[in-house]
Amino acid sequence: MTYLQTALRSRPDYFDALYNLGAALAMQNNFAAAVGEFLAAVRLNPQDANAEANLGAALAELGNWKKPWPSIPLSQMRVTIWSK
Repeated sequence: MTYLQTALRSRPDYFDALYNLGAALAMQNNFAAAVGEFLAAVRLNPQDANAEANLGAALAELGNWKKPWPSIPLSQMRVTIWSK
């Protein structure tokens, strides 16, 4: 994790470092910290399904079922409507 934190100090918008740091924190059961890293990764790349899924999983581990995206305004969320 030290290498990831060092990379983020020099380049705070480094998606891969944010995502991997979130994953490392989640593996250590530090879901509160993982949420912050995954949220930053999703903000940088909202099209990355893995980052979104891991953010949701970390929030679920914290018992956050009612407000899955606490820091993203509704107007910025992507909504997909499936039709037949």
